[in-house]
Amino acid sequence: MGRFSRAARLSVLALSIAALLPMLGASAAGAATAPRHAGTARRATTVTWHKLRLLHGWKSSRSSTLNVANAAYAISGGVMYLDGTVHQPSGSNDEFAVLPRAARPRHDLFITVFTGSGTGTPGTLLIMPDGSMRAYSGGARVLTSLAAVSFPVAGTRWHALKLLNGWKTAIHNLGAAAPGYAVIGGVVHLTGSAAGGTLETELALLPKGDRPSHDLYLPVYNFGGTEGEILVETSGAVFSFGGSASSQVSLDSLSFPAAGARGIRWHKLPLTAAWASSQLQYETGDPAYAVVGPIVYLAGSMHFKPSVKAGSAIFSELPKAIRPVHNVNKLEYTYQNSTGGVTLAGIFGLASSDPASNAENYTSLAGFSFPRNS
Repeated sequence: MGRFSRAARLSVLALSIAALLPMLGASAAGAATAPRHAGTARRATTVTWHKLRLLHGWKSSRSSTLNVANAAYAISGGVMYLDGTVHQPSGSNDEFAVLPRAARPRHDLFITVFTGSGTGTPGTLLIMPDGSMRAYSGGARVLTSLAAVSFPVAGTRWHALKLLNGWKTAIHNLGAAAPGYAVIGGVVHLTGSAAGGTLETELALLPKGDRPSHDLYLPVYNFGGTEGEILVETSGAVFSFGGSASSQVSLDSLSFPAAGARGIRWHKLPLTAAWASSQLQYETGDPAYAVVGPIVYLAGSMHFKPSVKAGSAIFSELPKAIRPVHNVNKLEYTYQNSTGGVTLAGIFGLASSDPASNAENYTSLAGFSFPRNS
């Protein structure tokens, strides 16, 4: 966790998620902007999914042994959600689908996503204003997860982020937006790309009332599709990490509930015996969940207990209220500026990385949200 580390490393052993997912595959089956920080009295408990037509040899990864959704999109409360998993067994065109007009962003979005097999590799999802969606880098052609990807629809009222310490809008990527934020139903959404600043210096400062209740570590796209991380502190300070962040760091598709947001009630996420909260060590919150209408929000952080000599990547038996219909795979921040995969599969939540010690030492659940019927 870079210069922000406040605890010694742990040394433990966990099972690979790659070995667990096939066992879970079969059993797991089973547009206006809201007022700022207002409670959302939504009656719906699910979203309406619309199938995406796949192009250029891309196919759904759903099978009898992999319980993922087919590629689809939904719009709920002014936010566009993606779902499903795709791969490209043949061909080389990285465009896999086109969004309809109502679901398109105003600017290019550069989003880091879970790709490849096993523990997941950072890959890139590019969504353009003409609706074109492209998946590349990492293990994108092997597998690209669209689950838990979201962004506000075009027409959302954005507020400019004041950039600090030499950080400027990334003008070399003309399709990217200037860094900004919007608040919808108490949830803070970030967008845009910055460049030119000094790594590990404050990139921007969020205003009071639009800050998280705990420090957040979030994986992001850096220039060229390389791995990067963002730290958002309770003070509102936003820091950037990653070797190519000075060329471009994208804030697209990052979101989190604001501290004290009305209408968002948090519940403790039960952890298995081998896992514990990392709040005490890093002040990044206890693992928790909230359900607002059709959307599930996860938060907090965890690690493998040092007293456990061997155990499982399963960190939770999920409460019924947040169990998705299909497996949800998302890239999350893990120990020392690395990333790993967090998978919700049936009744279980799993955390893994390569090497396994990264996820075991620290796994963040920050910025993880998805529709209940994903």
